[in-house]
Amino acid sequence: MSPPSIGQRGLAVTGLRVRHRHGPEVVHGVDLQAHPGEVMGLVGPNGAGKTTVLKAMVGLLPSAGTITLDGQDLSQLSARERAHRVAYVPQRTALTAPLSVRSVVDLGRFAHRSSWSRPSAHDRAVVSQALEDANVADLAERPFSTLSGGERQRVLLARALATQAPVLLLDEPTSALDVRQVLLLHTILRTLAQRGSIIIAVLHDLAEVREHTDRAVLLQDGQVQYTGPTPEVVALEPVRAAYGVDLIERAGLAYRLPTGGGVA
Repeated sequence: MSPPSIGQRGLAVTGLRVRHRHGPEVVHGVDLQAHPGEVMGLVGPNGAGKTTVLKAMVGLLPSAGTITLDGQDLSQLSARERAHRVAYVPQRTALTAPLSVRSVVDLGRFAHRSSWSRPSAHDRAVVSQALEDANVADLAERPFSTLSGGERQRVLLARALATQAPVLLLDEPTSALDVRQVLLLHTILRTLAQRGSIIIAVLHDLAEVREHTDRAVLLQDGQVQYTGPTPEVVALEPVRAAYGVDLIERAGLAYRLPTGGGVA
C-alpha cells in the first residue's frame, strides 16, 4: 500500500451518526479532522454527545458515516487491527478482575501478540515505560481494585500508552486528578503530540482547554456548532451560547463567570 498523500494524513470523521438501540439518533452528521502533532479538545455541555462521538470513533458503538486514518477506513479493519491504531481512555472502567496494575497495563499489549501468548521482553519493556510515563510505576504491583479514582485514571492512561497507537482518545481524563496530576497529564499528551500522535480529549474545564489544546470542537445537541483554533472556540459568544458562562482573563489567569442569573 502506498503511503497516504499529504491531504489524507490524519484522522477524518465524516457524517458520523449514532442512534441509541431502539431509540432516537443522538449524534447527527458530525464532521471533524485531527492531524498528527495536534491536541484537540471536544467541548460542550452535558448531553452534547462528546462521549458518544469518542466511543463511535474507537468502534465501541455502531455508527453511520466514515472514520478514516491516513485515508484508511477504520470500519474495514478487524478489532485487533483497529486497536493498533486507536487507543481509548474511558472516564471510568467496569473492570472487576483481580488484576495487578501491571497486568491491567499489559492488556494494552494484547493486540500486538497472538492469542494467549506470553508477554515478550519488548512487551514488558513497553509496559514498564508506560507505567513510568503515566507516573504509576510505584503502583505496579498493587491490586487495581484498591486504587482511588485518580489512580485508576492514570492506570487507564498507562494501558492506552502501552498500545503505542498513533491516535489517543480520552474521555474526561482529568476529572479525578489533582492539580499536579492534571499538569503531568497534559505534559504527557503534549509530548505524544510532538512525537506525531493525534490526541483528542473530552474536557469540561474551559480554562484547561484553552491552556492545553491546539484546536477545539464545540458540540451541542449531537452536532458540531463550531470548530477551529482553541482561542476562537472558547471565545465569548460560542462559550456563552453553549455553557452560559463568560471566560475572562486577569493577570494571566482564566476565570469562568456565570451569565444570566447567579447569586444576588
